[in-house]
Amino acid sequence: MNPRKRTGVIVVGAGPTGLVVATELARRGVPVRIIDQSAERMPVTESRALGVHAPTMEMLDTLGVADTLLDEGRALGKVHLYRDDGHRTGSIGLDELDVPYPFMLTLTQGRVERILEANLARYGVHVESSTELVALRQGADEVYAHLRDAEGNRVELVGDYLIGCDGAHSRVRREIGVGWSYKSGLDNYILADVRIDWKHRPLDEDALNMILSPRGAVYIGRLPEENRWRIVASVPGTSVLPRPDLAAVQQAVDAQSLHARLSDPSWLSSYRYAYGVVSHLRRGQVFLAGDAAHVHSPVGAQGMNTGIQDAFNLGWKLALVYQGVLDKGLLDTYHAERHPVVAELVRSTRTQEQVMELHQPALAQLRDEVITLVTGRPQSHSRLADFVSRSSVGYRSTTSVGSWRQSLAQRVDAALQGSPYPSAAERRTFNAGPEAGARVPDATLLVDSTGQPRRLHRILNENDGYKLLLFGGSSARNTRSAELGVLAARVAQRYGALIRPILISRTPSHSDFGVCDPHANAHRAFGAAYECLYLIRPDGYIAFRAQPADLPPLYEFLLQRLALRAAPQRNSASASSAKLSRHATNSHVVELPTQADFHLTPEEYTA
Repeated sequence: MNPRKRTGVIVVGAGPTGLVVATELARRGVPVRIIDQSAERMPVTESRALGVHAPTMEMLDTLGVADTLLDEGRALGKVHLYRDDGHRTGSIGLDELDVPYPFMLTLTQGRVERILEANLARYGVHVESSTELVALRQGADEVYAHLRDAEGNRVELVGDYLIGCDGAHSRVRREIGVGWSYKSGLDNYILADVRIDWKHRPLDEDALNMILSPRGAVYIGRLPEENRWRIVASVPGTSVLPRPDLAAVQQAVDAQSLHARLSDPSWLSSYRYAYGVVSHLRRGQVFLAGDAAHVHSPVGAQGMNTGIQDAFNLGWKLALVYQGVLDKGLLDTYHAERHPVVAELVRSTRTQEQVMELHQPALAQLRDEVITLVTGRPQSHSRLADFVSRSSVGYRSTTSVGSWRQSLAQRVDAALQGSPYPSAAERRTFNAGPEAGARVPDATLLVDSTGQPRRLHRILNENDGYKLLLFGGSSARNTRSAELGVLAARVAQRYGALIRPILISRTPSHSDFGVCDPHANAHRAFGAAYECLYLIRPDGYIAFRAQPADLPPLYEFLLQRLALRAAPQRNSASASSAKLSRHATNSHVVELPTQADFHLTPEEYTA
């Protein structure tokens, strides 16, 4: 065996999940190696995964690739549901979502991987193809990965951590002995990317079209290329995997009376999916993500999205712990936050498939009537769109997030001292705002220091750490803009690059941290009628919120939940400098204070 080599984090598997987590680490200055046993990358014309949903697009925007994806993909703003006689039973408007990307983007996984891989190369990290994980073992603080390269040479690679993104048949999962219970799905599926000659009225090119009948289900959506469509059809009543040929797909389409002639297939495949989730997403220094951790029905097109969201949840945490900025206990929140999400997704997609694949005529008719009833109610539209895109999925019930509001006694004390406090209406408005653990909403027409209109999400993306949003309040009686500017300066002084304060006020601010919200768009989105604060995590979820905008509750949260103290000692040595220099391979290194840089005094805590 060749001499051992070292790195910070080893990523096994270079699909979308592995590429995203490697990028998240590399752009934060963590040395990373990413390997994949395939000799060649997935062809751009092939992949079962196709749809990129709104939350995933927001996350990929932080990597700077959303615009490229938009240029190469096709946006589908609706989901239409039909009977096999051509009658539309209902529609779901994804374009009604109040998010930056109100649609599902169709783009093959092969093209997504090309874009992500090119972006990763900007940080000096390249996929090591034809490199197979043979075995791994864990030490107290290290992982030893035994690899076989393209020439058949055995190499030992040592890392502080390893992430298994190597698919449903994960070698990493087997090596660490994590429990994995899964079952086969109900039906087999065939899929094809083809041209379609419509004999009658064509299906909507800007929608995902779902035709449901007792004979099975057919899902049809336009691809970016001219007159090329993705067709996925269930083949019920057989345990034998169907032969993936054009005739079989044509037969499935004809069974739904679609009056369409298929031709020129660029890809044909068949499969029988499974559903299940691992018992643990982490064992020691090793983590599982994407299909290595969970598999489920293709209904809803959530597979690639869920893996990418795993990667975003884990990447920033691993980077800040690796660099010594935050305590290792933060890594436990990966399982605590993501496992309930993926377990629920496996359950819900299983249920959806059972509903979509009803083969008894009476039950299928009942399903269609319910679809018509539910989709016909205007008050259900946004909820249905949110359900399809999973835009509201978050971490509200976990202990890693928190919030604070003034108690009645504190409000009485403020009144006795002649200090301002939120009214009952302002408290209700804040309570109705986004909860801790929710994805941060976007807002438009903000004005930065240059006078240019900005989206809030783009402002947040300018910094890789936490962001502290300090809202001055939208009501006329909020006059503490100058005081909030002082609070912003204190946070900047204490935490440096780790927490970037942003003061959002209705009128232009003289603060270095000020952003103007002249139309109160951001204030409305956050329920900020009265002054308040929101701490935003690096992955775009709300970690903490408080009304009024007082620092002591924030300090308490940082201390109790993140083991992060409040004031930096500027002369202390960085706990991560030795580790970074030992593994230094990436040129983009973010300088952050480490845990050793923070101490707390009673005077500073109450400031």
